[in-house]
Amino acid sequence: MLLEKIDKIDIPMIRESELTAEAVEKLFLEKSFAIVFLLNEKGQLTGYYDIEHWNGKDLEKSLCIPPIFRNVSDINMNQDYTYPLFPIVDECSRIICAYKENLKEINLAGQQMFRLMEIEKFGYNFKHYLAKSNCKGMKIAIYTDAEMVRPSLMFGQLLVCCMPEIVFEGIFICNKFQKKLDVKTINLDCDLTYIHSFMEVIDRQTDIVFFNVSGFSFPENILLFKKKKMRVRDIGRVLEVVVNKYFNDYSIIKYKHNFSVRGINFLTMAVPASKDLGEKDGKNIPELLMKFLESHLGKNDARILNDARRIVVTNEIKEGEMRYYKSIRSKYFNIIQKCRYVISQPENYERTIFLVGPCVVGGFYVKDADTLGENLQKLYNKKNRETRVIALPSPNEAYREYFMRTVLSFDPKVGDIVILVDQTSRFIRYDMDCIDEYKALLKEYGREIYYDRPAHCSARVMEMMAEVIYEKLQEQTDFVGQYGTDYIEFIKEKGLKEKIDTFEINYELQKYKEFLRSNSMSKTVISGAIVMNCNPFTLGHQYLIEYASQHVDYLYVFVVQEDKSYFKFEDRFDLVKMGTSYIKNVKVVPSGKFIISSTTFSEYFDKENLNGTAIDPSLDIEIFGKHIAPALNISVRFVGEEPIDHVTNQYNISMKQLLPKYGIELVQIPRKKYESDVISASHVRQYISEGKWEEIRNIVPDITYQFLYKNYYGH
Repeated sequence: MLLEKIDKIDIPMIRESELTAEAVEKLFLEKSFAIVFLLNEKGQLTGYYDIEHWNGKDLEKSLCIPPIFRNVSDINMNQDYTYPLFPIVDECSRIICAYKENLKEINLAGQQMFRLMEIEKFGYNFKHYLAKSNCKGMKIAIYTDAEMVRPSLMFGQLLVCCMPEIVFEGIFICNKFQKKLDVKTINLDCDLTYIHSFMEVIDRQTDIVFFNVSGFSFPENILLFKKKKMRVRDIGRVLEVVVNKYFNDYSIIKYKHNFSVRGINFLTMAVPASKDLGEKDGKNIPELLMKFLESHLGKNDARILNDARRIVVTNEIKEGEMRYYKSIRSKYFNIIQKCRYVISQPENYERTIFLVGPCVVGGFYVKDADTLGENLQKLYNKKNRETRVIALPSPNEAYREYFMRTVLSFDPKVGDIVILVDQTSRFIRYDMDCIDEYKALLKEYGREIYYDRPAHCSARVMEMMAEVIYEKLQEQTDFVGQYGTDYIEFIKEKGLKEKIDTFEINYELQKYKEFLRSNSMSKTVISGAIVMNCNPFTLGHQYLIEYASQHVDYLYVFVVQEDKSYFKFEDRFDLVKMGTSYIKNVKVVPSGKFIISSTTFSEYFDKENLNGTAIDPSLDIEIFGKHIAPALNISVRFVGEEPIDHVTNQYNISMKQLLPKYGIELVQIPRKKYESDVISASHVRQYISEGKWEEIRNIVPDITYQFLYKNYYGH
């Protein structure tokens, strides 16, 4: 649980002398916490009202007694609190401040829900949760908003699957979402209905309305539900668990069902993470990678393989809802029409096994002859079984939904098998794993069987994994689905080829936009942005910020949050804040997961290996233009001219082409120089390794120099 402080002026409070039902309901509407604290005439906290227990006719019975918190550390993280604000009081019980739960941290909710959930009949079992809500035989509706439609649909589908005795009336979306519903791109194959007006919820005489935390923004509607004798239940935590912790498993469950009714078996194979083996992840360093490859392949073959591998991993194709790698032909590493080449595929076959997944399926550290797909194919060929193996690698950052959509593009037939091969951290449960077998190999051969993590493994491990999959499949009877409906008709019926704007409904992005809006300085002036890694913060960075701040009313400085740089994010962020504190119209904010991150622009963190390779940073730029900039009313983005860094230069060129369509001007600023050379953070890092502290002093602010000298001098 992560708590955020609420300013006292924003805490909904009312004194006993002013207490009326109308006054409490007015505060419900004015403040978005759906809670009102009651103070006596001495200003002491005596109780609170919330929507869940509100009964305007009987104020005394509606009053709840809050626990007393003297400071934030008193809040028991294991307690399942039922209200959204935590009051902190002094020794006389007067409110000092209050805290609210930051919904980005839901580990506690995840642990609670994990105990309640089981996979059953291709859906989660919420029977324990629903039993507490007394749902049996009731008419149910879900009241949600645009940002949580996707998880609300998931939850609704789970209600239908787990409790066929309920009557599910539908989902009502409370704010301006009708146009997007009409496009039919949001439903995730859930056969649920929508309620198109607020009064329709009332007219259907619904017994229970489930609402999410966002429903607190419309407490007048919740109040009306209660006045109409409807029970209301908050499912905000459940939805967050569904969309964050269990999205991958939901996709798996859904596709198990979709594939099975088409006569296709869908299984999951878990590859251990380092912690499953009692190990820690190694460092991802090019020199160590080459050492690993050379130990297995020899120096010359390692170089040839690595050259091809680097080209592949930086050439991801984004085609609708599919993610795959661009075709490449080389001596040892071949990608052909989305697939890692399987050498021994038979010409004649009766069924196909589709291996889909990230780096394990791609086999980025072995030759074609040693991949997982090739090893599995050889096992089937030995038994004269007419089976073809196809290996479909997908980028690890992609949603697992994209993995499955890539499989669909191959039009699998009745009797085929799809196996998702992924790390244990991506699953709640899985059909098979190779953890024990991996431990045995580790004991026999030592740590050299994989590079930095178990999924980045050698040919011997690939052989072992293929054996595990083969033996597991032999335990299964020949699988024939319940139905044999034509697959093309199925796709047509479900509309699976319609494009979904994933980021439009991405929960983490929506929460990041909420965070930005809460940090907005003004929306009636010209605001600009500059994105920096600051690895570390130099006089060049300081100059760019000073220049940009003089050309807009407000400037937002986004510091790259991804921790893949020489200096940690926390240190880089603090140096930028301290180094710009004198500029009054500047606000420094973290970039989150959607500005120059592994999700949006992974090439930025692999510059040394790209060697002039063309990159496509359009996803990062379009997310900024479509989602980030509007949250802060940003109309200008500043960048420094880039005469050295090939990747950053391509990024700048792409921004110049793409940002104007979002109404954003790109301004390039000449870089600050010292002794005829541009100031660069890479120079600082080089000087640290060489112990040239006077050179460092000349190109960094004093606050950076003091930090570097304290932490790196003599190291």
